Amino acid sequence: MVDSVSSARRPAVPLRHRILPPTPVGAGLATRPRDRLAAAAIGVAVLATDLLQSDDGYLRRTAAPLIGLGLLWLLARDPATTLGVRGRPLPSWRWWGRATLVSGALVALALGMFWVWVIASGRQVTIPLQVDSLSDLGPAAWRLCVLAPIVEELIYRAVLVPAILPILGPWGAIAASGIAFAGLHQAYGNPGPDNQVAGFILAWAYLRSGAIWVPVALHSLGNACALIDHVGLAEGWWRVPGVAT
Repeated sequence: MVDSVSSARRPAVPLRHRILPPTPVGAGLATRPRDRLAAAAIGVAVLATDLLQSDDGYLRRTAAPLIGLGLLWLLARDPATTLGVRGRPLPSWRWWGRATLVSGALVALALGMFWVWVIASGRQVTIPLQVDSLSDLGPAAWRLCVLAPIVEELIYRAVLVPAILPILGPWGAIAASGIAFAGLHQAYGNPGPDNQVAGFILAWAYLRSGAIWVPVALHSLGNACALIDHVGLAEGWWRVPGVAT
């Protein structure tokens, strides 16, 4: 006879919890109202400082997020968990192998839909290339695949997300981080649907994994793919209809 307890159907898990279960990120800043307000003020200040920068000098942009992280570390209870300082990602390494492929497919889908619209409408889009030739690949890779992911993930994920999450909640923090990230690229003359979708995915990846290095790695991988495309355009290996460089 089958045990009635073991055969009972498990309670259904809401879709939003399957996509994003309760996260440890930001939890140590949610204990008291004054902690929430202080954390949010730190996050907004760091964000505003970066958006008001006159250029994209990555080393100059590190001061504000490092100060912000230091203040959040002092303010938080269990700061390492609250700020995503951990090695093994949640829920597992294998899970993130699949999630990386799905995330890349979503960004590619958004970009593909955009180019279909560009071609169908007969519009012309100018892409500011990050390289002039293959010889520029080394410095560009250092800048785009190492410096940019570290600096921008410190600002738009490691500081901003846990700082505003206790007030906005996880989905509100994802929305705010993604919109701010897209605004950054708009300010630097590099707007695009891939940046907007990637901003949301990177914030979600931070919360889902509980580890700040996960969005850093995803950001670096995405920039590497974009850099390869820019090298191909600069060298004339391929052409994209509707694109000027």
